[in-house]
Amino acid sequence: MKFNPVMDMYSLLDVYLVNGITDKDEMDARSMLRKHWDDLIEYAQIKQKELQLKQSIYLKELKVSIKQFIQDVADFRKDYELNGPMVDNISPKEATERLRRFEDEFSVKHKFYLINKSGEDLFGLQNVKYPELEKTEAELKNLKKLYGLYTEVIDSIAQWKERTWADINATQLNEILE
Repeated sequence: MKFNPVMDMYSLLDVYLVNGITDKDEMDARSMLRKHWDDLIEYAQIKQKELQLKQSIYLKELKVSIKQFIQDVADFRKDYELNGPMVDNISPKEATERLRRFEDEFSVKHKFYLINKSGEDLFGLQNVKYPELEKTEAELKNLKKLYGLYTEVIDSIAQWKERTWADINATQLNEILE
């Protein structure tokens, strides 16, 4: 469909150009054009078959990866609930440390999620939902805000303890408190 218009244009040039195409290189290229086109089509078909074989292998690997990731997310959530920053009777400092650990772990899980999602999109599969991962992400974001504020308050208190009353300016104090 794309090749025939090229040959039609050459025919038009032959008819309407007074001397035709006189360039030897152009004539040689024209005579080999059909063969090169057929070779290209044949090569494309060979590559398509190779890719179809690889596609089935990669699709199987993706499905295994998704199945494993579902289990990994469930294990991660269970560990988060048992050992995470929201466990009862732990100090804020320990909760902050646990939060950092689970944020790092979540980051790795989220990268795997994005990789699997890209594979699902590539193969036209329905994207698997991970409600446990989404719930953990939301909790981690909220806890990061909470413990970030906690850390900021603790640091501010430590700075204020180091100052003497004589060094405190009322204007600065108002600016800080606003």
